[in-house]
Amino acid sequence: MDFNLTEQQEMFQRAVRRFAEKELPPLVDIMDKQNEFPHEIRPKLAEMNLYSIPFDPKYGGAGADHVSLTLAMEEVAKQLAPLAIHMQVGNVTCDRFNKLGTEEQKQQWMIPISEGKKLVCFAFTEPDTGSNPKMIKTTAKADGDGYVLNGRKRFITNAPFANAVFIFAKDDEGDISLYLVEMDRPGIFTEKKMDKLGLRGTELTDVVLEDVRIPGENLMGGKGGKFDALKDAMTIGKLCLSAQCVGLMQASLEEA
Repeated sequence: MDFNLTEQQEMFQRAVRRFAEKELPPLVDIMDKQNEFPHEIRPKLAEMNLYSIPFDPKYGGAGADHVSLTLAMEEVAKQLAPLAIHMQVGNVTCDRFNKLGTEEQKQQWMIPISEGKKLVCFAFTEPDTGSNPKMIKTTAKADGDGYVLNGRKRFITNAPFANAVFIFAKDDEGDISLYLVEMDRPGIFTEKKMDKLGLRGTELTDVVLEDVRIPGENLMGGKGGKFDALKDAMTIGKLCLSAQCVGLMQASLEEA
């Protein structure tokens, strides 16, 4: 097996490195000291196709591969780790639309996410569970041709300024399914932004759902048995996170 990077991957890596070294150092104080997200960077991330790296260009993606995704995560994390987490959420949510969404949903969401005009966050963690799906308390009850959601999600990155959120919830039979909830629907809101010791500026909050009604088409990928959707999303998420750790270690070695 050849572990060398292709010429295209090396070109992409160099381009992201130049971008990160030029654009990100001035943002460190904003994110780390002020615990604020610098929204002025979003159009620049979009111009580099960093919100949707391994996806089809017809949906706004860069058309690259997952190796290129990890390379981008490494280079951005070397300069500003919390921004890499912000990018990760964009790629993970695009992945959900790409694999589970209808053609209309892909057009409606993937393209604006890629352009930095919309953000969707990803909500699994709850006050009583971080990784065990059997402990999920958020519910989605069938109601006519739609669903009504109730519950609380915790530590949700990008939630304060997201346009929508992917919610994992239990249906009437206790099966876990994935639902798309737009943030302008009545009954969904975020609470106070959390103040963290590290990776500041990513803007984490609780997301609360109180009798939030969504249409049937917002059930992603069909009813029930969608724990696979969680495992699949966690795969690309952990890939991104691992690459960020490598970038942080590289930065530490260079600083030392």
